[in-house]
Amino acid sequence: MECEISDSSSKVKWFKEKTQLKMGDRISDEMDGNIRRLIFDPAEFKDAGEYVCKFENIQSAAKLTVDGKCSSEFYSYFCVRVVRTQRYRVHL
Repeated sequence: MECEISDSSSKVKWFKEKTQLKMGDRISDEMDGNIRRLIFDPAEFKDAGEYVCKFENIQSAAKLTVDGKCSSEFYSYFCVRVVRTQRYRVHL
């Protein structure tokens, strides 16, 4: 998921279903100028849900749906569908 904030040096807080996320081995966040990203590596079915990016008193929300397994000749990966107008970056 990506959100853009006005202050390029500030951090945001990420929430799933009203619970603040803890970054770890599989879920991380990164800063790129004014863009903040939430990264799933790899995405799992349990990642589906509503996510919120909070900066000061402003927030942006989006719903992430993990549809299931897709297949490719060379790779196997999860199909991820985003509902609403939020960009997600999902590493599989």
